[in-house]
Amino acid sequence: MSKLNELILTFFYFGKFPKIPGTAGSAVTTFFWFALTSIFCGLEMPLANQNVLWVVFLVTAFIYGAVFISFYQKQFGLKEIDHKTIVLDEVIGQIIPLQTGFILMHEYYFNDVGLIAIHLIFSFLAFRFFDIVKPSIIGRADRMKSGLGVMLDDLLAGIVAALVILILLKLTLLIR
Repeated sequence: MSKLNELILTFFYFGKFPKIPGTAGSAVTTFFWFALTSIFCGLEMPLANQNVLWVVFLVTAFIYGAVFISFYQKQFGLKEIDHKTIVLDEVIGQIIPLQTGFILMHEYYFNDVGLIAIHLIFSFLAFRFFDIVKPSIIGRADRMKSGLGVMLDDLLAGIVAALVILILLKLTLLIR
């Protein structure tokens, strides 16, 4: 069970990346989301079904992290609850702006490489900004110093990043 816990919380060991593991986790998540979304669309899966799958994934990952982070901390004798190797929280936070933006433009998303690039880059940057800076309630959640706090601050950063992405995409789409 301890190896499985490590595998999941480090998101297939990407959290063990020697430098900037949170950023590495977000970058890998962006590719993970894009690959799965491409497959879903290639299979002509309806957007509603895709959304259900992502919500189930996010809720399951959130609960798993909130419960098992403390076990991971004890298992490896880590001093801090939000150890840098734990990137499951970044996975959750990063998927939120990616999927939210995709919902807005899913009908023509794969027909416009420029739009894809804008969406992926801005979603990544927006989430990383709010995850690092931790303004307002995001910072308060981070200071909870529990598995729930570790997961919650990234969930909130993802939601705020999603709102920013929606505004940017609306402006971008209006300009075109």
